[in-house]
Amino acid sequence: MPIRKTLLIGLLGLVIAACALYLLQAKNIKEYQLYLSEDRPGLTLSFDELSEEWSETDLKARFHDVRVDCHQGSPNPGMGERTCFIDINRLNGNAAMMAAFHFKDGKLNSASFNAPWWSHAPSLRHLEQQHGAPLGSQNLFHSGVRLIGWHLNNGSAVFYNRERPANLLGYNSIFWQSARQCQSQTCFSR
Repeated sequence: MPIRKTLLIGLLGLVIAACALYLLQAKNIKEYQLYLSEDRPGLTLSFDELSEEWSETDLKARFHDVRVDCHQGSPNPGMGERTCFIDINRLNGNAAMMAAFHFKDGKLNSASFNAPWWSHAPSLRHLEQQHGAPLGSQNLFHSGVRLIGWHLNNGSAVFYNRERPANLLGYNSIFWQSARQCQSQTCFSR
């Protein structure tokens, strides 16, 4: 009887742990499920080509061959009033899940590109090939990540997770900030 009781308690513990994992990671689980099951397009772009002068119309013209969904609101109010999403499977040849373009006062303010945890190294190599060694790196964690960054010639900036996420249901993010956004929120401290 004690072995059977121990097995039942162990099984109950596993079920509770699985439920807790699902509740804590439901959004990420759903995104990975969609990413792995849907036929999504790839995007190729240079971060230098993104412009703070772009409107939603310009974005849709640039990515005319993919579905662009635009909505009122943004995950972070400082990013803007509207966000346009593109579900993708690759960004510049590397695994990627989603692109989000944030508009403030009708102009592109920032963009983010989420990629699965396993694509951290290839995406970092691509960024270093395009932009050289990072200009800056965070030593301390902020919101669970440390970023590295590049200052682009047009005054904008690109940031990337310094390390691959420890959570296998997490993802890497590439962030582009417009020159306007970098002026209002200093992208690099001197």
